[in-house]
Amino acid sequence: MTGLTHARRGAVDTVDHRLYSNHRVRELSFRRPPVNAFDAELLTMLNDSIAGAEESGIGALVLSGRGGIFSAGLDLKAAARLSHDDIARTFALLRDVTLAIGNSSIPIACAVTGDCLGAGTIFSLLCDYRVMNRQARRFGITEVRGGMTIGRHVIHALARIVGEHRAQQLILEARVLDAQQAQDLGLADELADPRFVVSRAVAWCDRMLKLPRRAMVGARASARAGLHRVLLEVEAEQIDDRVREWFDDDVQASLHGLLVK
Repeated sequence: MTGLTHARRGAVDTVDHRLYSNHRVRELSFRRPPVNAFDAELLTMLNDSIAGAEESGIGALVLSGRGGIFSAGLDLKAAARLSHDDIARTFALLRDVTLAIGNSSIPIACAVTGDCLGAGTIFSLLCDYRVMNRQARRFGITEVRGGMTIGRHVIHALARIVGEHRAQQLILEARVLDAQQAQDLGLADELADPRFVVSRAVAWCDRMLKLPRRAMVGARASARAGLHRVLLEVEAEQIDDRVREWFDDDVQASLHGLLVK
């Protein structure tokens, strides 16, 4: 690397890694203590930051989390207090970030800097490559415990790595894996010591950007074509359906059970 440029905007830190190869890799790091849980503000900033990176000629992105954790997923405590309109906005933003990551025209590596659950795990699966903190103890999709249905895009993103039957098991059992288990299943492409997780993700981006661009872009698009088709369903999703599910009595009871633990 030849230098770093830092910027802070609300709950997203931006670090531009300018490499010896002269490629520009931008790190978008979540900074919302204590567990980098997603709320409307963080999701808005993340969505805007991904779009801004593509528009400004950044070659690749790295997603990371501050404070030794990647993300605990949606902020359930805050969401439980939201009105109908506010939860609808939050779900719309979750959809927007899902589409921004999944349909990104530039490679995205995920630096899983620590525990990663729920929406954090889903976002990581939509990335091209995952480097995980070898000390991470919690990685998984746990929405079923809260009574929420899982979108087909989530199943597809998981199944394209572990296979359909294993994906079904992980989802229905709300399995939480440690870093070694995640790597054994292919969910972590690489394990690294905590201080090297981001740099290893940046190094992967640099390797991608050193490839002949047309060949890299074409191969990446072909490999992600199935994911892009499934994401069309996310784009067409009716947010009101998600909101009605959120306020369903069974879902609210399940969520309350999680929050009082």
